[in-house]
Amino acid sequence: RRKTRTCTRWKRHPLTTDFVRPKPPRQLPPHAVVTTRTVAEKMGVKPGSRAHFVDAPATALNAIDLPDLEVVDKLAGTFDYLHYFVITQHHMRVTFPTLTPHVRSGGMLWLSWPKGGRLGSDLKLPKVIEIGY
Repeated sequence: RRKTRTCTRWKRHPLTTDFVRPKPPRQLPPHAVVTTRTVAEKMGVKPGSRAHFVDAPATALNAIDLPDLEVVDKLAGTFDYLHYFVITQHHMRVTFPTLTPHVRSGGMLWLSWPKGGRLGSDLKLPKVIEIGY
């Protein structure tokens, strides 16, 4: 069998023995403006919103990079933004129904849980949807 050398301009196709020219890197048009949004902006959290957090780890709140909010420690009244951090199905079944009446019309309730069974979580998206609805 002959040895082949790789070339910087051509690469071997993974499914055939042919050499193919690699695709050029995707470039943005000159008029495109690249902006970076915080996680909170992507979630739709607005400055000044009345907010409540349930079982929120400090590291998660720092990662979200929240704007200035009216954070209320006690679950009373209605909120523009509720965020529940849950690990198990049992805790979600118990706590989630107590949160939904406190979401203001046009408000949002975000739910976060450890993915991939981390921290002993037994939650996966289909189960979260089942419990939430």
